[in-house]
Amino acid sequence: MSLVYSETFVKTFLHTTVQVKSQQLYRQQTYSEYQEYLYSLCRKLKDSGLGYRRITKTLTLMNLKSVRGTTFKFGHVQSILNKGLVRKKRLDSIKSREENGYKIVDMKLEFIKI
Repeated sequence: MSLVYSETFVKTFLHTTVQVKSQQLYRQQTYSEYQEYLYSLCRKLKDSGLGYRRITKTLTLMNLKSVRGTTFKFGHVQSILNKGLVRKKRLDSIKSREENGYKIVDMKLEFIKI
């Protein structure tokens, strides 16, 4: 009985595809207390039936400044209300999503003879 010795080298590769679902992948913008105050005040004034120009006049009479320290224009009020609504929808959708996690989508083992 003879034993044959063969020198064969094999490289092994494991290919995986992982799908990650997380809310931690992007930075969450937070409003300052002043921004929250301005948004809630503008929202209350808008809900009471005032237009953007009247809200601007009201904020100016209250001696309030924009976040950057300038006097209010009606475009500021419109932007505050629009961006506040977008932010609220985004935060609601984050809270309503299912748990963060990961799943392995594809896995393949490959042997290559050298």
